[in-house]
Amino acid sequence: MHRRPLLAALIAISAQAQPPQALPILKALQRGGHVIVMRHASSPREAPSEDKAVAGNSKRERQLDELGRRTSAAMGIALRARQIPIGEVLSSPAYRAQETAKYAQLPLPRLEDNLSDGGQGMKGYTDNQLAWIREFVRRAPRAENTVLITHQQHIAAAFPRAAPPPAEGEALVFRPGGADGATLLGRLKIDEWGPAAPEPKRVVLDTGDGGRIHGDLYGAGARGVVLAHGGRFNKETWIPQARALEAAGFQVLAIDFRGYGESTGPGVNDPMGAPLYRDVLAAVRRLRANGAEKVAVVGGSMGGDGAAGALVHQAPGEIDRAVFLAAEPAGPPEKMTGPKLYILCRDDVQGENTPRLPNIRAQYEKVPGPKQMIVLDCSAHAQFIFQTPQAGRLMREIVRFLQTRY
Repeated sequence: MHRRPLLAALIAISAQAQPPQALPILKALQRGGHVIVMRHASSPREAPSEDKAVAGNSKRERQLDELGRRTSAAMGIALRARQIPIGEVLSSPAYRAQETAKYAQLPLPRLEDNLSDGGQGMKGYTDNQLAWIREFVRRAPRAENTVLITHQQHIAAAFPRAAPPPAEGEALVFRPGGADGATLLGRLKIDEWGPAAPEPKRVVLDTGDGGRIHGDLYGAGARGVVLAHGGRFNKETWIPQARALEAAGFQVLAIDFRGYGESTGPGVNDPMGAPLYRDVLAAVRRLRANGAEKVAVVGGSMGGDGAAGALVHQAPGEIDRAVFLAAEPAGPPEKMTGPKLYILCRDDVQGENTPRLPNIRAQYEKVPGPKQMIVLDCSAHAQFIFQTPQAGRLMREIVRFLQTRY
C-alpha cells in the first residue's frame, strides 16, 4: 500500500482553486486572531417527526439535513487541511447549531445563551444579546481563531452593515481592533472553505434477516475498513475519517445501523439488543465483493460493543482486525481473534460518573494478542474525541494500526 503522511493526504484533498474573494480571508485565518461568526448549516424549517429525529435530538428540535451534515463535514476537513487554527468555539444551544460543530468536528463548543434564538425563530433575540455578540467580536481572541455559531437574525441584527443576511452555513470573518472595534474582512459561504470532494457511492446492504442498511462507500483498494458509529452518531459523522482513510489508500464503507438514517431491520426500537453485528457483517462482505482482500472494523462505542465485538464472535475470521473506540465488545473476550486496538479517553465516564476505563482494561487483559491499548489524555466519549485536542493523535494511531503488518 502506498503510505502518504496523513496531513499531506488531507491537504491534497483540499488544496485546489478557490473563489478569488475567499483566498485572502483564508490566508488571514491561517495566521489566527480572528472571529468567525457563522450561521448554522442547512436545516429544514420544520422540526422532524418522531421517526426522523436523529439520535440525541430528544426534544425534536430542528436538525441539520443531509446537505447540512455533509457541508459541515467538508468545512471541517478544509479547515484542518489548510491548517487554520481554531481555539474556542461558542454555540447557540439550538440542536442544529450544535450539530454544525459536531459534523465539522470543531472543538467541543461551549453553549452560550446569548447566541440562542430561545426557540422563537426569527424573533428570538434581545438587545442585550446583540450587544454581547458585538462586544465579544471586539475583544481580541487568543492566537487561534474563535468561532461563534448562531442564527441568521442574530447576525443580521448585530451587524446590519454586513448585508445581505447570511445564508445557511455562511460566516462573517472579523479582525478585532480598529476604529470601529472590529473590521469585517469578508464572508465565506460554507462551500468556499475548500473544494467539494466527490460524493461517495451510496450503497444498500442486505443483512440476511430482513435488514436494509444504507452506507457510503469511499475509494477502492485491497484493504477495506468498515466504520461503525456510536449511539449518538451516524455515517455522516465519519466523513472526515473516511476521507483520510481513503487518502491513505483504503476502501472505506461507513454505515448507518438499523434504526438510523434510512436503515431498517428487526430490532430498530432496541439498538442495544438488535443484531447489529449483521449490519457490520453485510458491510464487510460488500467490501470483499468489491475487491478488498482484508477488512478491518472501526467501532465507536455501540459500534464496537454491539457490532464489531459480536462480529468477532459470531463470524470469526471474517475481519482482519478491529479498533474498539471507547467500546467494550460483547461476548467472551478469550474467543476474540485477530489484532485488536483498544483506544479511549482516560476520564471517559458513563451513567453515574462511572469511569469506563477499568472495565475496558479488564477485558483487554483477557483478550489474546496481538493487541494494544492506548489511553488518551481527555474525557470525551468515542467519536466525540475527534472534537478534542487528541483528535490528531487518535487518527494517527488508527491509521498506524490499520497499516501495521501482523
